[in-house]
Amino acid sequence: MDERFGDTIWRWSYDYPVKGKRDISNLDDKNFVLLRRKRNKAVTIMYWTFFLSFIIFMSFISKILFIILN
Repeated sequence: MDERFGDTIWRWSYDYPVKGKRDISNLDDKNFVLLRRKRNKAVTIMYWTFFLSFIIFMSFISKILFIILN
């Protein structure tokens, strides 16, 4: 990956806080901007997968508890 992203993968790389003197737009560095957008989509999918699986898991656990306690 590019050095300008930083060290963490648990956050989105927004369009404005890029390491360097100024923001990099699509006209300045097209490859970097495309890579940043791909990374943002991947992180979004990761978050949605985690939260959706958490909700499904909690629903499953609550149904099991209702069965056990009734």
